[in-house]
This record gives sequence, structure tokens and C-alpha cells, in this order.
Amino acid sequence: MNDPINMAQPPARTAFQLIPAIEHKGQKSVVSTVALDSNGQHLYVGTSDGQFEVYRISSSATDLRVVLGARRHVGKKAVAGICHLPAALRVAALIDGVVMLLDEQTLEGHPLPGIKGVSAMGVNAAGEALAVATRASKKAVRVLLYTIIAGSAAASSLTATALCFAQADIAETLLVKSVSFLGRRLVLCTARRYMLLEPKTGSYVELFGLPEDAPSPTAVIPISQAYQAMLVMDQVGIVVNGDGNPTQSALTFPSSPLCIAACGLFILCAGPDGVHVLDRAGGDEVQWMPYPDGLHPSPGQKIVAATSASSNCVVLAGFRKVWMYRPVALEEQARQLLQAGQYDQALQLANTCSLAGAPWAETAFAEAGFLLLQELRFTDAMQTLQRCSTSLFQPLELFPVFPTETHAWKGELPTKQYWGLHDPLTSLPTLLKARLNDEDAADAELITSLQDDAKRAVADYLLQVRNGEGVEAKDGIDTLIVLLLADLDRAAELEHFCGSSNSATVGQVEGRLRSHDRFLPLAALYAGAGQSSKALSIWQGLADGSLTESQADTSGTGPSHEDNRALALRQAAALLRDEERVETATALQCLPWLIAASPELALGLLEARALPEDEILDLLRSSSQALLLAFLQHLVSVQGTGREDLHTELALVLGQAALDLLPASDASSDQSPAITSDMVQHQGGAAAQPDGEVGTCSELLLQHRSSLQSLLETSDLYRIGPVLGQLRGTRLWQEQVILLRKVGDHLAALRILALVVGDMDAAEEYCGKHAGPDGFLTLLDMLLRPGDSRPPLFVEACHLLAAQGANLDPMRVLESLGEDMPLGLAFPTLARIQRERLHRRRHTSVIRSLNRSVGLAAATTRAEVMACRVVASEERACRICHSRVGSKMFAVYPNGVLACFKCFRSCHPSKCPVTGRQFDEMPMSSSEQWADLQLS
Repeated sequence: MNDPINMAQPPARTAFQLIPAIEHKGQKSVVSTVALDSNGQHLYVGTSDGQFEVYRISSSATDLRVVLGARRHVGKKAVAGICHLPAALRVAALIDGVVMLLDEQTLEGHPLPGIKGVSAMGVNAAGEALAVATRASKKAVRVLLYTIIAGSAAASSLTATALCFAQADIAETLLVKSVSFLGRRLVLCTARRYMLLEPKTGSYVELFGLPEDAPSPTAVIPISQAYQAMLVMDQVGIVVNGDGNPTQSALTFPSSPLCIAACGLFILCAGPDGVHVLDRAGGDEVQWMPYPDGLHPSPGQKIVAATSASSNCVVLAGFRKVWMYRPVALEEQARQLLQAGQYDQALQLANTCSLAGAPWAETAFAEAGFLLLQELRFTDAMQTLQRCSTSLFQPLELFPVFPTETHAWKGELPTKQYWGLHDPLTSLPTLLKARLNDEDAADAELITSLQDDAKRAVADYLLQVRNGEGVEAKDGIDTLIVLLLADLDRAAELEHFCGSSNSATVGQVEGRLRSHDRFLPLAALYAGAGQSSKALSIWQGLADGSLTESQADTSGTGPSHEDNRALALRQAAALLRDEERVETATALQCLPWLIAASPELALGLLEARALPEDEILDLLRSSSQALLLAFLQHLVSVQGTGREDLHTELALVLGQAALDLLPASDASSDQSPAITSDMVQHQGGAAAQPDGEVGTCSELLLQHRSSLQSLLETSDLYRIGPVLGQLRGTRLWQEQVILLRKVGDHLAALRILALVVGDMDAAEEYCGKHAGPDGFLTLLDMLLRPGDSRPPLFVEACHLLAAQGANLDPMRVLESLGEDMPLGLAFPTLARIQRERLHRRRHTSVIRSLNRSVGLAAATTRAEVMACRVVASEERACRICHSRVGSKMFAVYPNGVLACFKCFRSCHPSKCPVTGRQFDEMPMSSSEQWADLQLS
């Protein structure tokens, strides 16, 4: 296969056009320097004999004219430098160490006052500040900054046109060769080093230093549009920012430059063999132009260059001729690169211009994408097209590559020309045939590989952009994605895409998916399209094995999948839970096979969706008792149904489930009551099971019994008779106790607790909570006369008397004791009961006497208080507000402080407002009361 893309190719674009400007015809002088104004409309030329010339530039797309506007002799020696000052309508010319300020039109002017020996000057990007470097002494140079003010060049006051606002001295023995503004700072260049100067403070730092044997010359080239500067050292250029730090890798020039100019994105380097145009960002050479006639430098000849601030023109001048290098539009350069097949350079240029906001960059991306697609660089093409907005490029424009899959959307294809560099898109086989040679076209393996690459790249691209704003024909895009993923056997992505929100047309993809055995994605598409019955039919086929999902997956990136059968069941259950998408009749129709295939998922469906209870219960009674139990628990415990029959059925099912888990030897009450606790019962039942089932059966039995006991305790809706009839005669003693308690048969409940189970603590607790005052006597009688030829339980009876004897009537206890009760065994308990009775009667008598004494003391104190009288004269004043009492009501605190009733009500009655004493914490003695008043 031909692959010209990877072949090394020379630069194939024209970044600049060479146009002759002027020819200096002076016999005794040559061009010494040139400059352009900020807009590139005027060309300033200085000569070796002190002549200064101004040329007007008028240009069009096809022509350029340079016309002399003014000429003036401004000095006896060569013009060494020119700076345009547009803000002041002036041009600064450096002649024999003196800076002349000239009117930009008439060239009339005067020297900058007060300075001589100027070696270099520079102007800032705005054209309002002028920097001048001169020698201050043998060991120092001085840099001065001026603001040039617009005004008449013939004004008598020189300070009216140039104001020095900053000055700095630098220790340097060599002359400053060039000066460049870098934001608010200056970069100074001598023959040996570069310095960064802060004019306002006078501080500076050395950026680079060169050894004495280093080649010269050095120079600093301003890059005003980027607020950067390039430091040139022999064949190397370093671009620095406003802090003096490099912004990129160093640029390497083909040879030692004679002069350098920066223009837009490019650096122009004039060398011995011609002008090399370099990309400023990467340093790659994009164009080489030989010198025209009359400009080729002879050994030792100087070439000067100048750039306009707007970067719309570059001027190179030799001794006699001046040539202009006009930049070609970047859009046109991108077009040239694409036509030459240099896609990487074209994309790099478009990317740079896109960041700057160039509107044509997206068109370049689209054109490059089409061309790369036709070059069979599918991945690069899709990555390039991804950078286009939908307002320019629509993903459906790729549909012609797959005409069979996208035929239904043929009429929606937009008609766009872009730049017209690419041929109309054709089908993928046609693209391959047009690009491959005969030998490669006959290689079936290569054809298949390229087709897979194309499908993979387009699928990835469409997956990325399908949800973008403004995407058209989304149904066609999603349909094509499904078809491409199916052809690529990317099962994980296909299932995820079909299971998520999409607009794929099921009818267009059904045949392809079935041919690839992709039933899970097809079912997901049916479900998303509202065809629930078809989706459920496919999932049922996968569950029962009538359909088999393909296991191929060539992506190699997705996680391992669950068994397809389990996945189909889970997806079917999820759809059946959706009441809006699946009708009740359909859900009932699918429920039997779901119960048979996965009871857990069926239970989840029953719990999540409201289905007819009676129909469900009829189905479960005949299919799964475990599921019936779980569903009944859901109805009763979660939904809180109030149906008596459901509560009763739940109790019966729970009871039967517990009985089924009991060992056969323990299922009947005919056995000897050797088991004395529920836990021992459970352990005994579990011990009869095989080793692998012991723990499971025991835990399940405990779970069922706990649920049954909770239901019997909390529910009042079940019918007790059927449940008690089921459990009677079994060893589910605790459950029988609960039922007997609810029907009020406390005697039977106590008999189970005390005589069958032998749990005296539970029996006593039952008596205290449910059997009433006579319950303990009943329990005592039961222990002494157990019946059924059982011996009396004297020890348990004594323990009961010891614990509850204080609450029992001694006479009734004595009546309950039989004649065969051993007196020695009963004496300690009876004696303690008697002592307790005697102690209680004496204690009550003492309490009664103490209460009578306290009441008598309180009555005495009240009588004494009621007998007290206070006598106060009308002249006595309130101790709070100091007003006379007169005939008003007043109050006296226990410490004798008198207060009018108004003040008394506003204060706390138990706290003296004068002394702050708390009477409830420090009561007054009888001798302290009323100390300052008369007592009657």
C-alpha cells in the first residue's frame, strides 16, 4: 500500500511573498537602516550620508506600490537606527550618537536635548516611550526613558516634546548594542551579555553571559505581539517572557544570522544562502527563499531588517535594494499544506490559530479530517473531526462511508463544500480500493484489518460526539453505532450502549444483532423502544436455554461478565418492576417462569410492584412454599395488610416451616421432657442434620421461630384457634404459651413453662405479668401437685416461696401446702414469711408515728407565725424606694427589712432586696427576726 504520509517532505507552503520595494540610486551612499510604521503603510530609509527618506506604501491583493513621500538631510554621518513614535507623530533617528526627533510627514525636527554618545535605542509596543542607551563613564552605561509628547517640532520649549521619566546606570564597560522593551522592563544587549532592567528602580539582573571567545554579533529581537523577546547568540535564539525566563526550547538557525525579524508566528533569519522562515513555537523551517538579484550579500556586507508592529510586513535591505516580505494569510498557508499532504503541519497551524480565535481553523480541521479519511488514517481523521463544532460539521456527514447501514437517512445529508480539497466521500470498500494498489487490494486479511480500523475509529468518534449540542439525525447515528459495535464484537460496549438511553432504530439493527447472536443488546433495545413483550420473550429464551448469547468480545478492555442467563433474568426482573412499561397482565404471564428460574428475583418483583394478591397467592401455593412465606411476610410486615386470612395463613405457614425443620424425634410432645430450654431444643435438632446442613438448618429454624413469635405477639388479626390447633402437641412450647396467654388459659401456659419446659424464671415472670395475684398461688399448687403421677417439686416450690413469699397471703400458702410437705424443708421459708409480716407491721407503725410528729411540729410553727404582729409608724420609709409608708400596705422580710407593697411585688419574696440574703437557704432564727421593729 502506498504511504506517502510517512515520507520526509520539504516545506510545502508559502509563508511570505517577496516583493521588490525600492532601489537606492545614490552613487556615494548606501542604505544603512530601515523601519516601518506601526501599520506598515510608511517605509523609513536611512542612508550612510545622513539622508532620511519616507515612502508611502499602497498594497492590494495582487500589487504593491512604494512612492517617495519626503526626503531630508538630517546629519553628516550614517543614520544608525530609526524608531517610529505614532503616539507623538514623530520618528526618532539615531545619527552619530544623537537622537533626532523628526516629524513623521515633513521630517523637520530637532535633537533630543542633553544626551550624546547614544549607542542604541528602542520604542515600546504602544509607540509612546523611547528608551535610549548611552555611555555615562568608562565603566558604566546609562539608560534613559522618555515620553514623547505630540506638538510642533519647532516649539521653543524642548521639554514640551520629550520628558525623561526614568534613568538607570549599569556597571558595564561595553557599549549597549540593542535595546528592547519587554512589558515594563527592558532587555539590554552588549557584545558579551544580556541584562534585564527595571527602569523605575534601577535594578537589573544578568540573563546570560558569553565568554570572550564566543562568536559575535549578539542581538535582542522584540516579539511585541506576544510581549516576548528573543535573545540571539550565534546560531541559537532563546525566547524569554517579561520575567526573563525562557518560554520554550531554544531555536536553532541554519547558520549564523546576518539579521533576524519576528513577524506573527514566524521568525525570519537572513543567512549567507538566503532567508529562512522558521516556526516561532517549534523552530521548524517552513519556507526558504533565496536572495533576489541585488540583495545577495557580499562578504562583510550588512543586511538590515524591520518589522511593523502589526506584523503585516517585513523589510530587508542591502546596500542598494530594499525588498518587502509580505506574509501570506494563515488560512491560505493551511490550505497549501493540506493540498501538499502535510497534514501534521497544517493541523499544528490550525490549532495555533484556533487558540487565537481564527474562524477558519474549524474548516481546516474538517478538511483535514476528510483528507485523512481518504488516506485511510482513520483514527487521525476522527480525532481531527472531533475538534469541529456541530455548527460546521455534522457527524451524519460520515454516513456515505457506510451507505448500507445509513440508507434510511440518505435524504438528510447536508451539502457542504468546505475548501473543496477532498473528493466526495464514498463507501468504505470504494475508499480502500481507491487507495490500495492491486497487490494490497487482493490481500483479504489487510482489507479486513483496514475495515475494522475504520469501523472502530468511526464508532469511537460517534460515541464521543453523539450527545453534543446541535447533533442532527441522532437516531441514524445511534443506529450506526449499534451496527459497528456488533460487527466489531465489542460486546461489553454494545450491551452498555443498548441498555442506556439511545435513539437507535430497532428495525434497522435487529437482523444484524440476531446474526451475531447478540440477544441481550437486542432485548435492551426492544425494552427501550417500548416493545416489552419482545424483550421479555428474548430474556425468557436466554433463561431457559432456547437462545444462546455469543461470548465473543474482542475489545479486551471491559470487565468479566456474569453468566448470560443470570444477566437476562436480572434485566427481565428490572423491566417487570416498571409498572409504566409493562402491563399487569404481562407481568402475571411472565411470573411463573421467573419463579422457576430465579425465586429471589421473583420475590423482588413481588415486593416492588403491586400485583393482585389473590392471584399471586394462588400461584405461590402451588409452586413455592418458601416464596409464599416471604410474600406473606412482605404483605403483613411491610405493607401492613389488615386482612385476617393473610395474618392467619402467615402464622400457619411459619409454624409449618418451623415444624418441618424440627428433627423427627422432637416433632411430637410424646417424648420425655428432658429438654429444658429452647436453645437446647435447637441444638438437639441441628445435631441430627448432616455436617454441611447443621448451621443452616439451625439458623433457619431460629429465624422462622423468631418471626412466628413476633407475629403471634404483635398481631391481633389472626385466628388463634387454627394456629393453636396446628402447634398443639409439638415442641414449639414458646409459641403455644403465647397463644394460650392470648386465649386466657394461664393454667395451661404455666404448666408448659413450669412442668414441661422446666423454666421457673419464665413461669414466675409470666405470673407477674399476666396471671394476676393468684397466679403465684396457682403456680405453687401446680408445683406441689403436678399430676400425671409426677412427684411434687418441693425444691422449686421453696424457691418460689423464697422469691415471692412476701407478696403471698400466709394463710393461703399454708392451705396450699399438703400434708406430705416436709416440715424441715418448708420451715425456713415459712419462718422468713412470718418475720417479714411482723417487720412490715412494726415498720408501718413507726412511719405512722413519725408522720404524726411532723404534722404537730408544723402546726406549732404556723401558730407562732400567725401570732406575730408588726407595728410601724407613718414616718417609716421603704428601704427600697425610700418613700414614706403612711397608710399604704407594706411587707416585712424575716430580717426586719420593711418595703412598700409595690416594691415587694417587684422583688423576689425569698430574697432580701437590701442585704441579698436568701431566706430559703439561710433561714432566720427567732432571735434575729424583726430586729429593727416593734413586736406586739
